[in-house]
Amino acid sequence: MKRILLVDDDADLLSSMAEAFRPRFDVVEATGYSRALQFLKLGGAFDAVVADLKLRGDRSGLDLLRETRLLAPGVLRILISGNRPGPEIDDALRAGLVEGFVRKPVDVAALEAELARASSSRAAPPG
Repeated sequence: MKRILLVDDDADLLSSMAEAFRPRFDVVEATGYSRALQFLKLGGAFDAVVADLKLRGDRSGLDLLRETRLLAPGVLRILISGNRPGPEIDDALRAGLVEGFVRKPVDVAALEAELARASSSRAAPPG
């Protein structure tokens, strides 16, 4: 079972997403950038970090995924948002900062598909 760190600053939405994902994933919930960073720095072994783009405060989900890439380079980085991807997300995907994107409301099948796609593209030889 894949272990994911699920990050959203909306506690109610985070809880409902985590509940929906629990039959298929081992989910750890973090309500924001600081809490998620604590989990990563404490050496929590995760297969993926799934973070909302917009988090309260001055840090975003992209900031968190950038930090994830430094702290835990083997962890898949998936961004979620209620908005369509814009230039910021497109640039992050092209640069490899973000390995996948899922639009909210996120369902289990969409997340599984994006994790599988990101994992297989990471494993594929370049070219």
